[in-house]
Amino acid sequence: MNGEPERAGFERMLTAVADEKVRAQAAKALKHVGETSRHLIVANGIAALREAGYRELASRLARLACEASPVDADLLLELCACLEQPEQMAGEIEGFVERVDRDSVPPDRREALAVALAAAYRGSGRPGEALQVLRESVTSLARGIELMAALYCETGEPRKAIDVLYERLRQTGRLTPHMGRWLAKSFDEAGNYPQALDMLRVYVNDPVVKEVYEGVQRKLGLVPDSERTDRAPASEADHSVVGVLREYTRKLRDGRG
Repeated sequence: MNGEPERAGFERMLTAVADEKVRAQAAKALKHVGETSRHLIVANGIAALREAGYRELASRLARLACEASPVDADLLLELCACLEQPEQMAGEIEGFVERVDRDSVPPDRREALAVALAAAYRGSGRPGEALQVLRESVTSLARGIELMAALYCETGEPRKAIDVLYERLRQTGRLTPHMGRWLAKSFDEAGNYPQALDMLRVYVNDPVVKEVYEGVQRKLGLVPDSERTDRAPASEADHSVVGVLREYTRKLRDGRG
């Protein structure tokens, strides 16, 4: 799709957009299609259409923009966000990678494209390729970490998922809710709950980690810290593997395990 007929067709379709602000933003974006210095105006116009529910119009504008600026990673990412089929998304990104010099793309955009491609591969039933893309990109994006953990867990390697998420936790001291869900699932798959408590105990100030931590406590038959009335202050509580096992065995001896 290219040329003036397509622009004219888009302008006609744009009249159906009820939201005046969105319509104006999209019209402004169309005006600047092909102008490198105004590409963010175009990207924002595409996003405004998509977020307002006009996915087909957003996709048309994104294709016009990508054809006018075929080496613009931001516009490609906007196009991918408009596509419903993961195979389409994968094809667009693969084509971009083939025609564009890697070093001409800013590192953060390369990382975002790698995560988008991995998501497309996962959606297409190609988990091995998705993991390879993420490993090669060494992504630090939260979405990339979530995706890598999900893929490891889904392909029967929960310990690798735990390693990925623990490294993130060690670096940042917190996890996103999605990371927390995959961490809990990975601990369930791996089954080493005492080790889980030892890994997580110093990070329980993070609400997501605390939820996972207390979930593990329940699976061990322990009373979660937040529900205990006789617990020592946090600075004195023994959350080590030895301490956890000591409490666990004490409960068994008492007939409460």
